[in-house]
Amino acid sequence: MRPLEHGDLRLLLLALIAERPCHGYALMRQITALFKGLYTPSAGTIYPALAQLEAAGWVHTDLEAGRKRYHVTAVGSDYVAQQRDALDAALARTHRRARALIKSQTPAPIRAAIHRIKHGLFARHGQWTEEETKRIAALLSAAADGIERDDD
Repeated sequence: MRPLEHGDLRLLLLALIAERPCHGYALMRQITALFKGLYTPSAGTIYPALAQLEAAGWVHTDLEAGRKRYHVTAVGSDYVAQQRDALDAALARTHRRARALIKSQTPAPIRAAIHRIKHGLFARHGQWTEEETKRIAALLSAAADGIERDDD
């Protein structure tokens, strides 16, 4: 599975630059953050996309401490506004792909345990007594607390 659809990277980069001018490396980090650290676009992917944005007249650069800093142009801002639906769709795809990457990184025994929990919960078909609700909620909360403690 490709992390990004064709054209999504350029659109995401343009939107990020429209939010705040920045350097190519900072843009790489922002894209990586969208993928929760599980995908980092290479310089060989980012910089040609930035060059395409510049060639289209959507961004311009200046030099800051010897590094190119990308700024959105008025034409680029207009394009981002016109492409708002496409940008929202690209962000939604990015979030779905990030979740898929996270799921693919989850060890099989954990995925199996999650499946068992879901199966057990949904097998009740919404028929819960107050006592069962409290008991199951306490069990799930205790499990979540234990998992979160392990992350510290």
